[in-house]
Amino acid sequence: LALKQKYEQFVKDSFKESKDFQLALKQAFESFLNRDTRTAQYLSLFVDDMFRRGLKGMSSDVEIDASLEQVVTVFRFLQDKDIFESYYKQHLSRRLLTGRSSSDEAEKSMISKLKSECGHQYTSKLEGMFQDMKLSEDLMKQYKGSFHGVP
Repeated sequence: LALKQKYEQFVKDSFKESKDFQLALKQAFESFLNRDTRTAQYLSLFVDDMFRRGLKGMSSDVEIDASLEQVVTVFRFLQDKDIFESYYKQHLSRRLLTGRSSSDEAEKSMISKLKSECGHQYTSKLEGMFQDMKLSEDLMKQYKGSFHGVP
């Protein structure tokens, strides 16, 4: 991303924000990212690692949001968005079931960013996972509460 920002600044300064050069830069970056078919998998693994460990070092919501925005920037260039979704769904389910996510709010923020990029249909199953976890938590509280008064 730093390299992309460097060249965007170069195009802006040297070519006066020429649309042709901006398009060429975008296409080159997209071509570079999609050259390896495992990019979507690696991006999903990066996000998984970030949610399990990386967010703990970030002190503010602004830093977390900036990190998520960088992930979404790379995601925009992916052609294999469905592969990313598949891996992301697997990793999210593991994080939710094991309770290893460092922040549910950051998880929901990531899903909302993906939703704004790809639409409601893309993230409906991911949002459903959070609803299911909340329902499960509520049912467990009711169940434990029903036995609380029984000797």
